[in-house]
Amino acid sequence: MTERHRQDSSRFKADLQDFFAFRNDSGEAVPAYGCIKILSYDAASDMYTIDKPDGAEGLYFVNGPVPVAAGKKGRGTLWARAQIGLVDDGALGDEVGPINDSWEMATTSSIGGFRIFNNPSAGRAVLLQVGGGGGASGTIDVIVGSCIGNGYYNATIATWAPSIPPSGGGSTSGGGSGSGSQPEGCDPCAALDTIANFECGDTGAPDIPRDTPSSTGVSCIIYDPFPLPLKQGKHAICALPGVPYTSGSGSGSGASSGLVYKVLNGTYKTVVIPHEKWECCTDPITGTQTVQRVGCTSFITLGVACEEPPTPCSSGGTGSGSA
Repeated sequence: MTERHRQDSSRFKADLQDFFAFRNDSGEAVPAYGCIKILSYDAASDMYTIDKPDGAEGLYFVNGPVPVAAGKKGRGTLWARAQIGLVDDGALGDEVGPINDSWEMATTSSIGGFRIFNNPSAGRAVLLQVGGGGGASGTIDVIVGSCIGNGYYNATIATWAPSIPPSGGGSTSGGGSGSGSQPEGCDPCAALDTIANFECGDTGAPDIPRDTPSSTGVSCIIYDPFPLPLKQGKHAICALPGVPYTSGSGSGSGASSGLVYKVLNGTYKTVVIPHEKWECCTDPITGTQTVQRVGCTSFITLGVACEEPPTPCSSGGTGSGSA
């Protein structure tokens, strides 16, 4: 009898690993097995806050078997295995996902991420996660914030909606490539013309136009193993799911979230490396030959310009200028 009690206790503890605690900030009651969206995480209390789904990219889970009143605490279920959830429609094998202003998942979801694993009954179905918590691609969009150090950055979760320029719109004249008029952001050499008083030797990096997602205001931390720094305020794509950071991680960063996402791709700093062209030219009148600068080819590449400290003149020497 004692041995059986111990086995049951161990099973109960293992089952608890499939749940997480949350506070319902939606303003209305969450039904049993209703779809919920994560808003934030407080490491001190180990508590997530949730809202009613809006159908946009994010982290989605399902409530447990007990309804949770507005402002009260409940337990959500993790996607370590199939879970019961509310569905508005669909049949075995159909892909469903969160929709706006609903506790149910539906086949009309724009992000999908889950498949029905049985024959739905009474508005409930067994669900398998096929995406990364609310997106079949298993990725999440973020806007990069300040650098924390060692590859970690503060960031905010974002939603991305394509804003494709109209055909023929947003044109700029070609730059160093001599390629003529092209749509904005297609010719990186054209961006060199946007640098005020650009001269060969200027290491200022052009800001090549790229679409930027809209911030949700939900904070997180991202980690990028790539050795070059990400551009702040720019778009990055991270892998799902996020990993809760342990106590002490991100110390002093001021981050308000306990989830860390690994960067898959981002916008990195670039530099311009100039290559001047010189030729021996003959004056048509005097016949004098001089070496003249006849052009410059600039290479745009990922990197950071690290300026060497100036070397002072040797003892006894004076003067200025450049060689």
